[in-house]
Amino acid sequence: MNKISNLIFAIGAVALLAACSDPDPRSPEEIVAERAQARWDALVAQDFETAREYYTPGYRQQTSAADFADEMQRRPVKWTDVEVRSAECSEEEPSCRLRSVVSYQVPASIPGAGTLESKSAVTEIWLQINGEWWYSADA
Repeated sequence: MNKISNLIFAIGAVALLAACSDPDPRSPEEIVAERAQARWDALVAQDFETAREYYTPGYRQQTSAADFADEMQRRPVKWTDVEVRSAECSEEEPSCRLRSVVSYQVPASIPGAGTLESKSAVTEIWLQINGEWWYSADA
């Protein structure tokens, strides 16, 4: 009787662990769109430490947090809003092409003209590495 109880307990424990480790039920497109929006939201908020966390592991190994923040702060563009429009993922390659519309401000080239505001379409490549999606700055 004791062996049967232990077997039932073991089966229950395995089932519970399996239920807790279910893979994300969302599509790759949904996951990438969510991660891309979070990266852009961090860039808009000038939270460069958080934004850098969405870049590929290789990029983060080559670019320190301080260097990344310095590079972002030196850019003349100030991102003000982003709307992720679509993500198309390939089943053959672990990659997604993401399209967004980015609103931004830049200093006018004419002295005294202030700041110019505009929008631009942006296409990004996201790569799946070790089961996680990362923004590829090099693509």
